[in-house]
Amino acid sequence: MSSTATTIAAARGEAGRRGQIIPPQSVENGYDQAWYPICLSTELIDGQVLSVDFMNGRVIAVRDANGSPHVLSAFCRHLGADLAGGDLVDGTVRCPYHHWRYDMQGQCVATAIDKAPPGAKLFRFPVHEGMGIVWAFNGAEPLFDPPSWDVPESQMAFVAAKEYIENNDHFVPFSNSCDIQHLVVVHGMKLDINPESVKITPHTLEYLQSQDAPGMGHLDMLIHLHGSSTLLLSSMTMGRMMYMVSCGRPLPGNRTQIYQACGTPRRDVPGHEQMAAAMNNQSLNFGRQLFNEDRPTFSRISFRQDILTHSDRMLARYFEWVRAYPRTSIACDYIAT
Repeated sequence: MSSTATTIAAARGEAGRRGQIIPPQSVENGYDQAWYPICLSTELIDGQVLSVDFMNGRVIAVRDANGSPHVLSAFCRHLGADLAGGDLVDGTVRCPYHHWRYDMQGQCVATAIDKAPPGAKLFRFPVHEGMGIVWAFNGAEPLFDPPSWDVPESQMAFVAAKEYIENNDHFVPFSNSCDIQHLVVVHGMKLDINPESVKITPHTLEYLQSQDAPGMGHLDMLIHLHGSSTLLLSSMTMGRMMYMVSCGRPLPGNRTQIYQACGTPRRDVPGHEQMAAAMNNQSLNFGRQLFNEDRPTFSRISFRQDILTHSDRMLARYFEWVRAYPRTSIACDYIAT
């Protein structure tokens, strides 16, 4: 029996009990080791310290003198003052409480009076900026490359948007990418998928989906989960490649801040800018339509993997992947509120 068949068989139910939970993201269980959207690039302004809720606590995001982004734990290693209330001084983040200063690696390099303690260091997250988003990896070192399109961004017309807060861990809304029953009956799609063709690695899940979607027409779409909280979609639309991204940042209380980005390659032809803007707007609205159709259900769901059926084979593979996904709590104590 295949692993997927075993998963479905194991979820056929037991009298008086519901199915299996997926352990929530938490300090005790760990948070998925993935690239997470911290903020939009446009939100991270030179010379300012941005406060961002993340996982079980809070981080700060800043730009250095070269404009490169950095994401650090938010609380001073002296008495825990929130560094978001501080300012940038000579390329360092200065605490508002006693003026301890931290460089972009998170190391305390000066205090107002005493020698800087060598052990006073913030947690520094690996960072990448792309798709109009500043990303941070949950871990000391990234386990895989950050999300990207297969066309250089300099050749793309793209837009990114901060959307809504989902009151569930990110694996709940992103399970929809593999939930055939849901896509058909709620979102009105006609799908042609072979669940056995899915390509799975410890950090990615990918398959080809042939669909007819309301408002979008026929699409042969590549579905690529890049980490557990980022969904990359690509397809040919009206003779042009179209790229879409949906991603989420875990928040305290097992909530998720949702972002979207979409783009299409630039063309040196009359009317390109207007066409690209229209396509990007259509893609953003399509994503929002799906979110809005799901939000009433997600607002009241008590999520468990319970009884699955034959059409849930792709969903079963997704749940297996999510359960095995690596987690860590390495940064949790540094950022805890």
